[in-house]
Amino acid sequence: MTECICASNANPDESYSWFRNRTFFKSSCFKCLLRCVTTKMGHFKTDGTVDIDGTVAQYRGVLTKDQVTKCVTPQQNNLDLCDKAYQILLCNEKTIRGTVVVY
Repeated sequence: MTECICASNANPDESYSWFRNRTFFKSSCFKCLLRCVTTKMGHFKTDGTVDIDGTVAQYRGVLTKDQVTKCVTPQQNNLDLCDKAYQILLCNEKTIRGTVVVY
């Protein structure tokens, strides 16, 4: 996590708020933090494509392949890889929780 905070120049308070509470922030640095974290976790490949099977495996049965695909498909042409990671994670969390907090 610290490596991604440094690499993205994300606000540490926002970063740890997301880690502990899954609170999302709209800043570009926060979005790049999510790209870094999800790449290291195996959700995203370095070229920006999504590893759907890897994502499903990380969620350990909480999300199905169909649910992840529904979040990924609308973002396939999003060239901003930080925003893409943000939008997909936000969608995944909404699917799990029904709602999320965004600042």
